[in-house]
Amino acid sequence: MTASGLRTRVPYGKLLVVEDDAAVFRCLERIVSRYRPVKHASSFAQAVAELKGRTRFCGFIFDQSLTDRSDGGTELLSMVLREHATVPVALITGSIEPAIVNRVASLGAVILSKPVDERALAPFLQRVIAREHGFAKDFTERLDAVTRDFRFSPREHEICAWFIAGGTREGFLAFSGMADATFKTHVKHILAKTSSSSLAEAVSLALRRVVVRGSRSEPPSALVLPTTPRSAGKGGAED
Repeated sequence: MTASGLRTRVPYGKLLVVEDDAAVFRCLERIVSRYRPVKHASSFAQAVAELKGRTRFCGFIFDQSLTDRSDGGTELLSMVLREHATVPVALITGSIEPAIVNRVASLGAVILSKPVDERALAPFLQRVIAREHGFAKDFTERLDAVTRDFRFSPREHEICAWFIAGGTREGFLAFSGMADATFKTHVKHILAKTSSSSLAEAVSLALRRVVVRGSRSEPPSALVLPTTPRSAGKGGAED
């Protein structure tokens, strides 16, 4: 946090994408770079060099089969779990094999089948966002389920998570670098999907549903957020 209370931009660094197919990388970069800055490695050897460097990473996407290592993705997965145990990892593959699926699942990573689009990447991107806010695993899973119910885009999920974590509109704009007009369009979508009249109401509704999912008792009649989103407005698309 800065002296003004705003979060510094990209506190956990870049997202490393290891992919040797230029076309596939460009597709992944178009999606991921909208949310986090991207670092690219096109081979197993280059990826190892990046991991041994001083770059800080907020997430990893590994292609399973690389030109210089047929099982490079799972090897890199094992490597990062030793050095970056809490950083989310996604492994992409053109062939879903049970042995690979089981291994990836046992290591706590996400496995995706090519071609990969934004919808398929959304759960992984949301794990990256949750880690940056320090949410507990069970809370993260319940929040993901709630925002999926609302059909939030990854960016809409990020805005919701930001305010649940106690952030402000000014802080989010400073952190994300998003234009104010773009932010308002995202908010407009959130309000429409939650049938809310304000962002504060939408975030309160989402948080209440998260709490209800984790409770066996009757939900409270109302839930007041510790921090109400300021100056969000009722206006509020995809950037």
